[in-house]
Amino acid sequence: MLEFFSNFNMVKPISSSLHFRGLFQNTSVRRVSKFPRALAVAWLRDFNGIKLNVDGSSLGNPSSIGGGGIAQDNSGSVILSFTEFFGCCTKLQAEAHALLHGIKFYLCHSITQATIEMDSKVLLDIVQNKSSTPWQLDGLIQHIQHPLSEGQLCCNMFTKKQTR
Repeated sequence: MLEFFSNFNMVKPISSSLHFRGLFQNTSVRRVSKFPRALAVAWLRDFNGIKLNVDGSSLGNPSSIGGGGIAQDNSGSVILSFTEFFGCCTKLQAEAHALLHGIKFYLCHSITQATIEMDSKVLLDIVQNKSSTPWQLDGLIQHIQHPLSEGQLCCNMFTKKQTR
């Protein structure tokens, strides 16, 4: 389990000084919290087989997008990982590209049974047909739902990339 701690010994003397308080008397800035909330982070081994975590990222909406993923076995060992630049699209398209890229990566490495995790509930609902697909994502969602239809194409893509 990973634990994060911070030393906030200096917060009380600074916040109680008259000079510091005077800086914020006539402004619209309000104090939200004296101390930030601590968050414990842990990797749980609650699955059998292989787990792929994917995430997409966008610098704006729309803007330059990229994504990546990491596959681990149930002991936490990294099996494979990837990062990729996808061009200029929206955040949801970045998530979809990262998911599709992860699925292709799995197939090219002959991994057929896996757990996939992502942080986009919207994309998950679209892929599971619980929500309507925006027209911009229609082609991507079809490829995600039917990845085997691309056959050998994905393997060629990764093989060429490795030989550069």
